[in-house]
Amino acid sequence: MNCHIKGEEGEGWFKIAGSVYNSTQTVPYITAKVELRTGQSGGGILVKSVEVDQKGNFYTTNPIDFGSGLYVSVVGGISTQYMSSKVINGACNYCHDSSKRIWTE
Repeated sequence: MNCHIKGEEGEGWFKIAGSVYNSTQTVPYITAKVELRTGQSGGGILVKSVEVDQKGNFYTTNPIDFGSGLYVSVVGGISTQYMSSKVINGACNYCHDSSKRIWTE
């Protein structure tokens, strides 16, 4: 997200961004959504929901209050994947590179 931050060349300042794949982790998953919640495993209050676009990417320039951390859910057509640990920022691809892709079914 280095180009989509304040003072850089990318259009808009992304508050969260990443890519979602299907279970093979090779094909973009285009009908998913990414949810940020206050509780684990889809619990708690829904703070933000971001739709995945036609290229398998999700992003928003709308403000997100991560506070002391939020839990991420990736909702697909037949399953939901949950992160067990909190995130404190939206730089998803910092950890989720080609060896640890975000995916759902």
